[in-house]
Amino acid sequence: MRRVLVPILLATLGFASAANGAAVPAAPVAAIDMFTISDMKVEATAPSPRAARDLAMLQGRPLAWTKLFRQVTLQAEWGSEPQLTDGQIQGLILSVELGNERRNTTRYLADVMYHFNPAAVQALLRKSNIAFTPTNEPSDRWASAIRTHLLANVRFDSLADWTSLITQLSVVDGVTEIVVTALAHNEAQIDLSYVGELDQFQDALARQDLVFGDRGGEYTLELNAVTASNSAQ
Repeated sequence: MRRVLVPILLATLGFASAANGAAVPAAPVAAIDMFTISDMKVEATAPSPRAARDLAMLQGRPLAWTKLFRQVTLQAEWGSEPQLTDGQIQGLILSVELGNERRNTTRYLADVMYHFNPAAVQALLRKSNIAFTPTNEPSDRWASAIRTHLLANVRFDSLADWTSLITQLSVVDGVTEIVVTALAHNEAQIDLSYVGELDQFQDALARQDLVFGDRGGEYTLELNAVTASNSAQ
């Protein structure tokens, strides 16, 4: 049976307050391919066309890695970016697409799309103990189930709680996409895509220590008290 790999979005966190102290939600965001870096412009000059191309690609890879790292991690983690050699970065890249190439005898320019290997990137981040946005695959038993969206109001006490909640939510069986549509100091709204029946989804959330509430069609989500307490320590 064909299994579909669906990227999950983790919005870059930002907390803001209005002048009167009211929380200001973040702008809505859309799901993207988290492990592809598009339209990286590279340019270099060297004694020959081949040398210029090689230099441009060499300079572009670490820039693409940094952009990818910031795309799949929280802003709080950006200072922990692993410093990789060029060989290590190449080992994370599945393929490269070149566009708008221009060259002369000493100069090379191009727009480059880097397709990173999700499994390799996630393995590196796990080894480095860095929180990230994993991809998620629905298991076989969900393959013929109905795909559903729901909006949930999320409550949390701290950035650590928010990080834990999103991390645990991203590995819930059946979840195929998470879009953060609003984000304030202690609350957020997320658009969840999942496959399966609602009661099965609630059970899957509970197994990840997430408390799901349904108040007449108004959904809420938060960490259970024990998990929230541990993340605060």
